[in-house]
Amino acid sequence: MCLKGFPLIFLSIVFTLQASASGTQIKTRIFTDFGANNVSDGMYWKAGDILTLSFGSNNVEAGFQFDMAGGRERKFSGFGVSYSRQLQVSQVPLEVSGFYIMSPFSDILREYNTGVALSLQSMQFSFLLGTNFRTYAYSKSAIEQYGLETNTRLQEKWNLTYNISYQIKPPENRWNLILGITNLDIFLIHQETNPMLRITGTYEHSGKLRFFLDGVYKQAGMFNINVHYFGFVLRPGIIWHIN
Repeated sequence: MCLKGFPLIFLSIVFTLQASASGTQIKTRIFTDFGANNVSDGMYWKAGDILTLSFGSNNVEAGFQFDMAGGRERKFSGFGVSYSRQLQVSQVPLEVSGFYIMSPFSDILREYNTGVALSLQSMQFSFLLGTNFRTYAYSKSAIEQYGLETNTRLQEKWNLTYNISYQIKPPENRWNLILGITNLDIFLIHQETNPMLRITGTYEHSGKLRFFLDGVYKQAGMFNINVHYFGFVLRPGIIWHIN
């Protein structure tokens, strides 16, 4: 599959849906990451935005992220799109989703993830389970520079994706505290055995504006003998319902 024109195709679909769908709801999630890990050059700082269009039972998202500080050679650090649809199965609310994520780690190496997931919201618990296909690929410039002809990409199939979280207050409460374990980050999917521990505080300032703060603890492994600290992220941000 050629991904070169994917963003333009997606944006065309989004604007077509926005123009044709009545009652489309728009929200944006603006956030910034402050963190450090075992492979970063000290502290790093990133900033990003995710736009969501909701029409009926459908949601379309597109987002991006840039490195603001931290010494990485590439400033553009993430892009992702997703589509989800809410369903009712035997009175149980479910959501099925598909996603595409691109993470350019450097001028040499890229990571691409595509996948599907099924999620369930049950009172104050939330469960997500899915699978993803991960591809590591050398960039076109790296292939030309180093004369690579074979083994220019590596694919992992049927990786497990998961997210389990608990809200200490009902979802409609003005403030909340959410505890979770997951291998899904915004523009990264970690190995199944490298879960992140996350705590999120939220506060609804008004019907259109909600503040949040994520605290993420990343490990280098679990369920094996190599269990130790890898890094952390603090992620403040706002969710703004534009209309």
